Amino acid sequence: MMTTLPSHELSDADALCTRLDSFLMARFNYKTSCARRSDLSTNITAKRKKFDLYIRVYEHKDKLWGGRALILSRIGFEKTRQGHGTALLKLLVNFGQEHRYDVIGIEYGNTPSIQGFADKYGFKKVSDGNHFTARVPSLAAEF
Repeated sequence: MMTTLPSHELSDADALCTRLDSFLMARFNYKTSCARRSDLSTNITAKRKKFDLYIRVYEHKDKLWGGRALILSRIGFEKTRQGHGTALLKLLVNFGQEHRYDVIGIEYGNTPSIQGFADKYGFKKVSDGNHFTARVPSLAAEF
């Protein structure tokens, strides 16, 4: 039997997973849960025919990313150029503001479509040029 904590006692990863799950179910018209958090980490996965997402939640300051970070490690949608990525980014920005995250990052964004998305929203390259990061307040100003 699994014990459910009151929402004010959920970890950030659990809270984001719940919010992401509701978002995906509504946006893609699924009736069953889509997102889950790893039992041993703060990583969130959501994979169905219409999308494939993997998000890392750094609840404590991370040196590479420059603070508390929400990182898109894998992002894919069956139908592209439909606004799914932008809607997901808005969800992450709102969550980041509410939970005081510093940055949103994109890990290994080395495809032209991801690079274009990163450029569109003002993400800057970090590390070896395959990763992108943007400050949550800067992204919030975009929306």
